[in-house]
Amino acid sequence: MQTKPPASLSAEQGPAPATIPMRPAGNSRAIYAIALIASMACFAAIGIWLSSHRMMWDDEFDAWHLIADPSWRHALASLNAGADGGPELYYLIGRVIVAIGGMHPTLLRLYSTACFWLAAVVWAQILRRYFGGVIAIACSAFAFLCNPEFVDQFAQVRFYGQLVLAFTLVVWVAMYVEEKRPDSRRSFLYSLIAGAFLVASHPLGIGYSVGVVLAQLFGKGPRRVRVSAIAGSVLSWTALLLVVHNLHSGAATLTWLQKPSLPGLVHFYNNHPLIFVHARYWSVALNVAGLCLVFYASFWFLRNRNSSKLPSGAW
Repeated sequence: MQTKPPASLSAEQGPAPATIPMRPAGNSRAIYAIALIASMACFAAIGIWLSSHRMMWDDEFDAWHLIADPSWRHALASLNAGADGGPELYYLIGRVIVAIGGMHPTLLRLYSTACFWLAAVVWAQILRRYFGGVIAIACSAFAFLCNPEFVDQFAQVRFYGQLVLAFTLVVWVAMYVEEKRPDSRRSFLYSLIAGAFLVASHPLGIGYSVGVVLAQLFGKGPRRVRVSAIAGSVLSWTALLLVVHNLHSGAATLTWLQKPSLPGLVHFYNNHPLIFVHARYWSVALNVAGLCLVFYASFWFLRNRNSSKLPSGAW
């Protein structure tokens, strides 16, 4: 027996979004729970091992001095004087962590590790909506665990793990608004909170937020919902006004840096011991080719996601 669809939908929510057929569930919950626990242990082991084999470097010392300062007022005054180049949010969270767990850099490094792990989990959840659980887990593991430069950030007293988590949450909110189409108030509030977290985690977050807003302009959701979400994201950029003084002071201490040359950028991009000097340019070519392949695969999937060309099954 078939039920008739509702005669009308609210003007705000518009027509129901097209749904993508889900793969058979099977034992996906058990597999996902095992992957969740195993990934947590893996990330924690990497963070602890890296922390036990390294000293803090210059930028870590800058953050550590602000976090370990016994006076909150003095720490904020130092930050406003250019002691470091990030917004206050990371240092405030770091001070809370050491106040609870004690003065040890490993705790702050594990906070970065936890941020990367949560970001990987959220990405797996996003990918799982369109692909199967195996592909989602494999892609997240490949992205977060197979790049030496990325893994190196797991155990640093810096705000990059928090930045990756904040951007991931912004993408999750944008996907939620596009697919679930909540009311305008929730779309605005969720976008505002996620966007403010992103911008307050790193000043470059505003660039990522602009990219998400441009994507939302071409979304297929109701116009009123998209406008509310975009308004929340744009309003979140004002969080930079609260930290503009210390960002300006921090930027003033970077005048010793010179404009990098193209060979210098290539060297920096591939500067890890797994690649020999004579192979770095070949590595750049392979990276560019891989990026082109990713763009082509993404375009092909978006064009054929509703056709019979996509494989079905447990994947």
